[in-house]
Amino acid sequence: MKCGLLGRKLGHSYSPQIHALLGNYSYQLFEKEPEEIGDFLKNGDFTGLNVTIPYKRAVMDYLDELSPLAERMGNVNTITRLPDGRLHGDNTDYFGFQCLVEELGVEIAGKKVLVLGATGGAGTTASMVLGDLGATMVPVGRTSEVNYDNIAQQSDAALLVNCTPAGMFPHCPDAPCTLEGLDALAGVIVAAAAAPVVNTGLFVLAMVLFFQPQLQAWAGGTAVATYIVTGLVGVNFLLELGVNLVLSPTITRLIAAGKKGPVD
Repeated sequence: MKCGLLGRKLGHSYSPQIHALLGNYSYQLFEKEPEEIGDFLKNGDFTGLNVTIPYKRAVMDYLDELSPLAERMGNVNTITRLPDGRLHGDNTDYFGFQCLVEELGVEIAGKKVLVLGATGGAGTTASMVLGDLGATMVPVGRTSEVNYDNIAQQSDAALLVNCTPAGMFPHCPDAPCTLEGLDALAGVIVAAAAAPVVNTGLFVLAMVLFFQPQLQAWAGGTAVATYIVTGLVGVNFLLELGVNLVLSPTITRLIAAGKKGPVD
């Protein structure tokens, strides 16, 4: 089984090291320029792919079928080569972010939520989830009506979601804005924190749906369900969470700011 991560600049990614600890399969980084995407997807030697920026939308033109959710969202983060050779596109970001919001325990139905970087892939996903949960979504960007200079005027916002790359490599330890004046905030979500949930769910789902014989082989004499929980979910989630916390100082900076005081 040959899997990998498709993106443009991936030198900072720890994905191969993480997947090497999960099982005996190949996981590579596929750095491609935009003009190379079509040929790679058509002729590349892979079983499945994770897709990251800036290709979550671009790959859709080269896939044979999309899940209903990926079609609705307009972007793909998972590609699986089906037994007949066709390429299936899916997106697990929606459920990962939905889980994160629900675990936060903040009631957002009918409440105002600020989404930083709402027009990007992560921002589109976050906005869709928030809308489905009944929130009033307010996009925040450099040139939008609500921007980083006047965001403090949104003092009644109940939640802030950072979907910008600020705080992630190589933009450490940047922060897109301060939280000064946002006194009603009940919580802050940084998109990087959702990555362990999303990627773990993606990996396990693909294994269960398409690679059960390989999964049983890895489990050995252990029950498959037990192996999934301890060997796949536990290890993958903890490793990815650790990497994100190390590489994303904005998480801790914004959480601290959310308790009291602005981010400097």
